[in-house]
Amino acid sequence: RSFRILQMQVTDPWEVLSAFSGNNTSLTRGIKQLFDALNTARSCEDALERIYSCDVPFFFPPYPIILSEENLNVGAKNKVKKDEQNGKHISLM
Repeated sequence: RSFRILQMQVTDPWEVLSAFSGNNTSLTRGIKQLFDALNTARSCEDALERIYSCDVPFFFPPYPIILSEENLNVGAKNKVKKDEQNGKHISLM
């Protein structure tokens, strides 16, 4: 399953980053910006604003969903698929 990473207890996020970035420097920079936004934001709104302005256009669902393929909302799944086909987002799901 591709969602296993979200359940891991990670002591060093850079281990995960190096494993998944494939030496792509722009992706590495984008993920670093993502961690920085999550760790230093003053509020949820501030974090989202900073995440959406990252070098890499990460996609977050507009509402919480259960991260399993069986329970993934069909509408959200279709939107993610459509956006990925249009090259708009890198999905974190």
